Amino acid sequence: MDAQPDKWQSHREQLKNAAVMKKEGNNAYVSKDYRIAVGKYHRALLQLKAVGVQSAELELFGKNTPPLPKDMLDERDRLLCECYNNLAACLLAKEKEPNYEKVVGYCQKVLDHDPKNVKAIFRMGTALHHLGNLDKAHDVLTSTSACQTEKQIQALLRTIKEAQKVQDQKVKATYQKMFSSDSSKARTAEPNGYGHSDPIVIKSNAAASASCQESSDSGAASNQGTKFIQVASANDEAPC
Repeated sequence: MDAQPDKWQSHREQLKNAAVMKKEGNNAYVSKDYRIAVGKYHRALLQLKAVGVQSAELELFGKNTPPLPKDMLDERDRLLCECYNNLAACLLAKEKEPNYEKVVGYCQKVLDHDPKNVKAIFRMGTALHHLGNLDKAHDVLTSTSACQTEKQIQALLRTIKEAQKVQDQKVKATYQKMFSSDSSKARTAEPNGYGHSDPIVIKSNAAASASCQESSDSGAASNQGTKFIQVASANDEAPC
């Protein structure tokens, strides 16, 4: 009977130490000493990850760690979420280019425990926005009704929607240019059926009649036809 209280006591001490480390990290964050804050949060996480883990000594003797009370498990999960959330905040607050991939990873750990955590949602959406993953950012920022009353999230959503419009327009223009260029190349590369690779010139009835006349008249019609193809090619290459 004495083993269980002693075992729980060690876990309670780990929770207490983690809370102290987290508080020191918060103080460093307020002072904008983000490097120190990150270190404190990581030390807190080391304490929290040991809570509830069975010791090697007990495993060696075939003994099981008594299950932790629910209040201790809840406290551990709460502190885990807060530390990961604060790590994401530290990375976003750095003056140099933040590691947005890590921000996404930290926020995902928070959302795995607490899907409605609006701070993690906002920070993850911000990181995804900077990474250019606009669709995913939109999905995250609209994942829960709790986001509808958050001004920062709604402002970020408006920014992302505008960025999506610009992105869609660029993609549309790129495809239009690509298809226009391919179509123009296909017309000028096909043989005309007489063993030549010259472009086919579609002439009007008047031009067709003129081609049956004397060679001097035929030469004039040929120049006119070449000019028509050049103009048509220029128009095909231009974006709509």
